[in-house]
Amino acid sequence: MDGIIVERPELKPHYEKVKDIFAGSPLYIVEVFCPLHICRQRNIERGDRSEDQSEWQNEIMAKDIQYNFAVNTHLNSPEQCAASILKSLFGKLE
Repeated sequence: MDGIIVERPELKPHYEKVKDIFAGSPLYIVEVFCPLHICRQRNIERGDRSEDQSEWQNEIMAKDIQYNFAVNTHLNSPEQCAASILKSLFGKLE
């Protein structure tokens, strides 16, 4: 599932709700991130997002999420990020 865990008034406490929904099931949360200025530039280049979308989304993101793994999309290609996530889930890949 792809999404962000946010803390908006109508969703509070969103992170706790997500954990409750998946209670008793495997839940592996991966942080996919890049520096804010890179995210902003990517959104501008996409052309379908506002220039400040990265900033306001960053402001409402839930804090203190217990991620199982993290990938930096600024330092790694999408293929490298995917391979890292799969390796973290399943161990050595051939």
